[in-house]
Amino acid sequence: MGRSLRELYLHFVWTTENRDAVLRGELEQFVHRRFRQITEERGLTMIAVNSAWDHVHLLVRWNTTTRISDLVREWKSRTYTEWNHDDQAGPQLAWQEGCGAFSVSRHEVERLKRYIVDQKRHHRDGTTRHRYERRYA
Repeated sequence: MGRSLRELYLHFVWTTENRDAVLRGELEQFVHRRFRQITEERGLTMIAVNSAWDHVHLLVRWNTTTRISDLVREWKSRTYTEWNHDDQAGPQLAWQEGCGAFSVSRHEVERLKRYIVDQKRHHRDGTTRHRYERRYA
């Protein structure tokens, strides 16, 4: 029987509801940590996750058993529910409906990873790249 090789990479982008700039400090750290944990629970590999105040970027090595819509729903619903559960004094978290999901070639992975890691600098310096910042709000 032959062997199969699958090497799939997906780049996800979506914004907070109303593009509220709440992804800062403790909330931002919580979201990034939970996205990584949820991804690992599903047997996927998070290559990069970062945000720039009102939107997130995730780069994931995908498998063939996870439906994209299921994991996006889980990322959003679990972070929303867990963060907002006690009516804490900090900012509330809400996500836009939908998202952008883009396939990435193996040759583009390292470049996109560096771009995601430097999100805030790119937005501050005006060096964003349209192909990586496609928004679906």
